[in-house]
Amino acid sequence: MKRHLALPLFVCALLYGAVAHAQSSDTPSEPSAAERAVFVEPDITALKPPLSLDYRYVRTSSGGDFEPGFDDKVRLALTAKPDGLCCAVRGEFLSGARLLRLPDIEDAQVNPVNLFFLERAVRELARLTRGQAAHFRRYIRLALAEDAKPVAGSAEWNGRRVATTVIRIEPFAKDEQRHRFLKYAGMQYEFVLSKDVPGGVLELRARLPGADAAAAPAFEEVMTLAAPAK
Repeated sequence: MKRHLALPLFVCALLYGAVAHAQSSDTPSEPSAAERAVFVEPDITALKPPLSLDYRYVRTSSGGDFEPGFDDKVRLALTAKPDGLCCAVRGEFLSGARLLRLPDIEDAQVNPVNLFFLERAVRELARLTRGQAAHFRRYIRLALAEDAKPVAGSAEWNGRRVATTVIRIEPFAKDEQRHRFLKYAGMQYEFVLSKDVPGGVLELRARLPGADAAAAPAFEEVMTLAAPAK
């Protein structure tokens, strides 16, 4: 199935209920600075297709009741639109039993990898807790809309220092239903974004803290932009 992404927030609205919640009293009608940074600003229109954006996806686990770690990859294949400009996008998100099936996007102005990463996170929570994906999507969007504050920083990538914007959320901290999925209610998500790297997304992280501050995470999934092949 193919979808046309004429407006960046259109897919955001589909996945995170922005249209419905914008009409409610608990969600702002205009996107916050964090929402814009995650869903609008990772521009890909200046890239020169054909090319691919490759990410390494690593999960680590403390064991016990948590699923084991793995090392996988994500690839966004970018090709020219009929007018020769960037880009049409075809996504390959993980592999084997972990494969996340994605729609092709015929006219993408924004890197969709943040949405794909969050959709994987939501589906995993729904699977692990037998909860409703819509509930998890709603609280992730509320956290980005109301609580998240972009923080300027820097990071090393491909042998150079790049400026970053870092956004961290703990979306279920205020969830009145968190007792229903208490084992996973402490989930944290981090977005490391940079206009100095291709596609604007340097690293994404999903993390469940350990039993106390000194403990290693119960599990962590980190997706990092790979340097271009030389």
